[in-house]
Amino acid sequence: MTGGKFRSTIVDDFLSNFTSSSTIRGYRCHLKQFFILIERDPDTYIVDVRRLENDERLNILESYEKDIKKYWQWLISEERSPKTIVNAVDCIRVFLKQYRIRLDDVVWENFRRRGTGNKPISRETPITKEMLKKILIHGDAKSKAMFLVISSSGMRIGETANLKMKDVDFDSVPTKIIVRYTGPNTVKTKTSRPTFISNEATDALKEWLKIRDESLALSIKRTNFPGSKKQADDDRVFCCCATNIRDNWNRLIEKAGLNEKDERTARHMVIVHGLRKYFKKKFGRYNSDVAEVLMGHEGYLLKSYLPFTDEELKQEYLKGMNHLLVFETAVDAEELKTIQSQLEETKKQLIESNKRIDLIHNGLLKSQEFKNEIEIIIANKLEKLQRRNNAIEVTLSR
Repeated sequence: MTGGKFRSTIVDDFLSNFTSSSTIRGYRCHLKQFFILIERDPDTYIVDVRRLENDERLNILESYEKDIKKYWQWLISEERSPKTIVNAVDCIRVFLKQYRIRLDDVVWENFRRRGTGNKPISRETPITKEMLKKILIHGDAKSKAMFLVISSSGMRIGETANLKMKDVDFDSVPTKIIVRYTGPNTVKTKTSRPTFISNEATDALKEWLKIRDESLALSIKRTNFPGSKKQADDDRVFCCCATNIRDNWNRLIEKAGLNEKDERTARHMVIVHGLRKYFKKKFGRYNSDVAEVLMGHEGYLLKSYLPFTDEELKQEYLKGMNHLLVFETAVDAEELKTIQSQLEETKKQLIESNKRIDLIHNGLLKSQEFKNEIEIIIANKLEKLQRRNNAIEVTLSR
């Protein structure tokens, strides 16, 4: 096999075990490269080693190992990224395993240890609150809602594209979203989960929904040609696919002047997937375990030890939501608690003062005594304010 259309019954059979379109595309690409490189037909490549004698079995396993090593060396010579190399070799491992061909674990460990690493080599610029604000200023109602939903919920791009109207609960505080698994290409983990969005994301989403139907109708009219997938009964919130979301993001970062690209890959360094990382970083400072669950990384947790009910997730989100705000000013929870306590204390003092005034009117308390009490209260207030001011000055001087 030297190229052309890659067709193989055994490869198609292997790929039928997967549901994610991205996994299928990636595995097909790796297998095509592998078989073209070693110049073998995949449909005749697989041998049932269980039926072979010891020496013959060892020889065939060694030949598989040599083929994999050749592919691994080719990937390095092509300057593929470390992560791509790991994924490509792992694809061959899974493929062979499917057909009962098992090489020793040390073989695969050696490939992983030989300096390839497992991190992408493309550079990425972390998204900050200031950057996100600068980007969203250039967006319309749909863009602003869409990217605030992603950055405040931790949803994947594909999950956002597939989000349906019935899965948004505005009656919940904060607004609850069900990231629902309904089949291939909807949810990566294949299980539905709840997440939430911030109050400002809720406001932006409501503004978008006011014009959603009109926008959809206009879009259908503009794309009224054979093969168009735009439908008037589209029940998705944003009525677009993942590619549309990425294109929309790239247009906004161009307008915001944040369109720097990686010289090696020619890809933007401020990527839309960075919004999930923004959520992880911001909310993770408050509660990293809950952040992982809301993002759909439940495999990271030992579920039997760290289970969360929907109500617990909601309460934790409410407490940490201020960390996710972009345009609104967040008030620190501890500071808010202090202010509320001070207000309660002042309220009690006012009630007590009113009682004292009534006593003066009734001749049961001399005005001078009341005046002295007020002066003591004021002196105490001034002393507290001065101590707080001194503490702030010390903090700023560090």
